[in-house]
Amino acid sequence: MKRLNYITLGLAILLAGGSVRGDGKKTTPRTAAAPSAVVLPTAAATTVNSFSVSPATVTFNMIDPDAGLVTGSPGATVDISISGGAASRRWNLYVQADSSTFTGCTTIPAAAVTVTCNSVTLTNAGGSPGSGACAGSFGLSTTSAQVAGGKEGTKTDNFSIAISFTLADSWQFIPNLCPLTLTYTADIP
Repeated sequence: MKRLNYITLGLAILLAGGSVRGDGKKTTPRTAAAPSAVVLPTAAATTVNSFSVSPATVTFNMIDPDAGLVTGSPGATVDISISGGAASRRWNLYVQADSSTFTGCTTIPAAAVTVTCNSVTLTNAGGSPGSGACAGSFGLSTTSAQVAGGKEGTKTDNFSIAISFTLADSWQFIPNLCPLTLTYTADIP
C-alpha cells in the first residue's frame, strides 16, 4: 500500500478570551492561524486532484471557565477530490496536534480540545461512487487519530468532511494569544 501524505501547516486554534474574567481582571483575546496544504511526493495508484482545509483559524471565545465546553468557531472543512480509485481500497483522514500544549500557553493541553467529525458528504462524478463515514470523537494529541474514512470510487469523487472542535475551559487556563498547529494526513492508496 502506498500512502499519500498531506500536511496542513499553520492551522492554529486561537483562544479568544472575554473582556473580563470572573475575578474582575481584564483578559487578552486568544486567536489562531490558517492552513496551507503541502503535498509530499509519493507514488499512488489513485490521483488526488485537490486537498484543502478551511478556514485558516478556529477561535475559542473563552469568556467564563465555569461554562464548561466552548465550541470553536467556525468549524473546519476538509475537501478531498480523488479520481481513478478502486472500490476495494479505503481512504482515511487523520489529524494531530504538532505540540502537546498550546504555544505560549503551556497550561492548556492539546488534549483539552475534542475533535468531532460531523459529516462526510460525497459528490460523485460518474463511475461507481465511493463512500465516507465519520470516526468517533477524540481528544487532540501529538499522535494522529482518524477523523473519517471510506471506500474509493472508480471515477471522480469529491469528499467534504465537516469537523468541529470543542475546548474544555478551565480556570487554570490563563488567557493569552495561544496558537496550536494541526497536521491533517490523507491516506489514499
